[in-house]
Amino acid sequence: MYAKLTDAAYQDFLQSLQKSGIEVVPRQQLITHKAFAEVKTHPSPYKDDSLALAPGGDVSYFVPRDFDNKIHFFAQDAAVVWSAGWGSSNPNYGATLFADETKIPVLSVNYLVDFVNDEGGGGSFASTANVSVGQGISVKIGSSLTLIRDGGGFLRAGTGSIQLGQAIYSEESYGTIKDVTSTADKSLQVASNVVTTALGAGSSIRRNFDITADPTRYESVTGKVLVDTNAKVIEQMKSRR
Repeated sequence: MYAKLTDAAYQDFLQSLQKSGIEVVPRQQLITHKAFAEVKTHPSPYKDDSLALAPGGDVSYFVPRDFDNKIHFFAQDAAVVWSAGWGSSNPNYGATLFADETKIPVLSVNYLVDFVNDEGGGGSFASTANVSVGQGISVKIGSSLTLIRDGGGFLRAGTGSIQLGQAIYSEESYGTIKDVTSTADKSLQVASNVVTTALGAGSSIRRNFDITADPTRYESVTGKVLVDTNAKVIEQMKSRR
């Protein structure tokens, strides 16, 4: 399913670029360029369980299937910057040389899709705080588009980027959600909060939930959010031309 969603989002992005009057050349020109052919790649899907993006979980990255299952992480992909490679093995290096020689800019798009929406209230000086969590698809803050054009460099003037400052999301349900916190765990948390509150410290409650997705609904809702994200990102590109 994830590969199918990635393919659909990629095709929509290409078609939207072309409708906006932006010419798209075959990707093979970049891949076969001598400077880019040797840069570091990762197999798709690529799983990373060390990210702050998913505490206690992991993140899986996918590329369109016609990318030969190879992922190139660019320097601006902040979530995985340590995976990009250094020096001539970094895709930014190869892409910059390609752009310098051909005068063709290179685009890299990295969307971070989450399956939970959350909303919080309170703060450091508030007496109470709350967090509401529920099922919902979102393209997260930190998702980005990187543009490398001739005359640029690793982090020089020829490199530009657009990053989402707020998530693009849907509140449509795509499955069912169930509280699976054990009775023993709930009782332990209550007892602990009574003690810490009596001592003047703050209290907290933790709950565990299972979300069971309906595949058809998940694919439909996620597809709509990705198309919406493409439209907003390309609109920003056009406004900066």
